Amino acid sequence: MPSDPDCETKFVYGNAGGIDPKNPDDVAAHNMIDNLNLRNEALALERQKVIQEIEREILQSDAQPGDKADQINSWCSPDRTGMMTGFAQVVKRYFEEESELAG
Repeated sequence: MPSDPDCETKFVYGNAGGIDPKNPDDVAAHNMIDNLNLRNEALALERQKVIQEIEREILQSDAQPGDKADQINSWCSPDRTGMMTGFAQVVKRYFEEESELAG
């Protein structure tokens, strides 16, 4: 359910903007993807664009591992008006998963 505080952790994102349940057996996550049409091509393209933008910024900055985490956290934090950047949760989960796979 989208109002679940752990909702974000139920999904993994690919660099092409795809979305899948983190646990393939998670029926609720599958249902959320289907019911909310999260595999919609337009959403996938937006997620892909955001992920690639952040990857490009990180590569251009020659960030060290700790700096990379700081950049991602900064990008995913609310601005001074309290607004979140679009798809911030996608970026956060994508890079968390990337770190888990690398480590």
